[in-house]
Amino acid sequence: MERADDGHPFGRGNAEVGPGEAVGLHYRQPVGDDVAPLAEDADAVLARSAVDLACNERVIFLQSVGLALERMDALREFNLHSIEQPCPPSDRAGLKAAASSGTLPVALDESLIGVHAAADRNALLDEIQPQYIVLKPSLLGGIDSSEDWISRARARGIKYWITSALEGSVGLSAIAQWASTLPDLEGYQGFGTGSLYTNNLPPRTEVRRGELWML
Repeated sequence: MERADDGHPFGRGNAEVGPGEAVGLHYRQPVGDDVAPLAEDADAVLARSAVDLACNERVIFLQSVGLALERMDALREFNLHSIEQPCPPSDRAGLKAAASSGTLPVALDESLIGVHAAADRNALLDEIQPQYIVLKPSLLGGIDSSEDWISRARARGIKYWITSALEGSVGLSAIAQWASTLPDLEGYQGFGTGSLYTNNLPPRTEVRRGELWML
């Protein structure tokens, strides 16, 4: 069986969380004035995992950038790995403020979708200057388009990780195999989505102790 350069076969998944592994906390509902629920969830897994908080635009930045930064600062003590897309793609000023605040590393996710022209991609990364970008090949125009994002991010010192976007077993297998060829891929990847289906084709991958293996 082939392995990725870092010794992990075809990247890493986060469907099963154990010591030293990663978990993404996804929130779809408003948090309100109290960040305690987020803090409790993060605290519950931080002792053994790297935590990425995915707010998907609707949780923290509901009212104002100032309030959002205050909420992010309240979560600073939990040493979260990052926060994904803390405000809508249209609010570049808010994203820039979040990324430059120094409270939590910011990862762009939905902001990348639909941005195809080279000049527009450069402008997005240069304006916001995120610490990370999240690549979902199926939503970004495929592998070539994703590699273009990687090249532009790499030139700016921006790191990245790759996430499946609810592909079936065939798509997940293709994305994982592509990811295994990337020489500078670091950390954990979001490949643990294959088990979400009940009517999927026979799986071509399997998560074992946080690692994604080809079958």
